Amino acid sequence: MQQTWPQAYKWVRVSEGGNDDDPQDPGGRTSRGIIQREYTAWRALQGEPSKDVWTASEEEIEAIYRTQYWLPYGDLMPRGADYQFFDMNVNHGMGNAVKILQRSLRVKPDGHVGVVTMAALRGADPKSLISLITNGT
Repeated sequence: MQQTWPQAYKWVRVSEGGNDDDPQDPGGRTSRGIIQREYTAWRALQGEPSKDVWTASEEEIEAIYRTQYWLPYGDLMPRGADYQFFDMNVNHGMGNAVKILQRSLRVKPDGHVGVVTMAALRGADPKSLISLITNGT
């Protein structure tokens, strides 16, 4: 298992910023990149009552990012590509992130990380993969 989660999380937290309640943003009320609807659902799964996302603890925010956007694939990615994939999950959703990754790996972009995608990922040169993802190939 790679231990790149702490650094990847730190970078995503910087890029996602603080609190926001932009009426033009379809996500609505947001704190550190986590929208209110997502936070409310996460708290319900924890058996906790709903509360304002702006009051979420840093531990809660980190737990949501790790379970929603890092797992289950972050630790399987080559160093560097793991952060890119994590960031794509946050910004584009898992299905779109997987398809971007698959196109970069030159496998059928079906949105499912199965044995074909994992084999291509294992055989990929990390620097080339990072370049392909960055250039939107």
